[in-house]
Parts: sequence; structure tokens; C-alpha cells
Amino acid sequence: MLKVGNMSQDKRALHALNRLAFGPRPGDLERVDQIGVDRYIAQQLDPESIPEPEDLTKIEEKLKSGLKAEDNAPSKAGSVAVPDKNGG
Repeated sequence: MLKVGNMSQDKRALHALNRLAFGPRPGDLERVDQIGVDRYIAQQLDPESIPEPEDLTKIEEKLKSGLKAEDNAPSKAGSVAVPDKNGG
């Protein structure tokens, strides 16, 4: 593994996320620390190697099974009526 100056693993992870992504999102630093900066960079260069999050997989399964977008929309029971210009 190539060491960059005297950077600690945490600083190296933060540096990679700032340079290769749009900065760290919640949980990114911990994930890069866990898998290592070199593996993170390899994954970014090969996106097919990155496992999809479980919730995204569930959404894809619903879409493939024929669920329509409006089936996933919030119910009208929780909506607020906005009066039109005529007060109706």
C-alpha cells in the first residue's frame, strides 16, 4: 500500500473522498476506513463491483414486478387541500 507522506488512515480516507467524490456523506468515512482507501479507489474505477444497497434492490424489484409510480405515492388522506383563486 502506498503511503502518502505522513497521512493517517483517517486523513487519507477523507482526502480520497474529497478528491474522488463530492466529499464524505454520513457513513462514508467509516466505510472507507473499513475497506481501505486502495479498495475504495478500485471500486470507484469498477462500479459493477459495488454492491447495491438493500433498499435500492427492493425498489428495483417493485418496479420490475409492475408496480406503478402512483402506487408508491402518499395517500390523499394526509394531504392538505389548497383553495383555488375563487375560494373553493
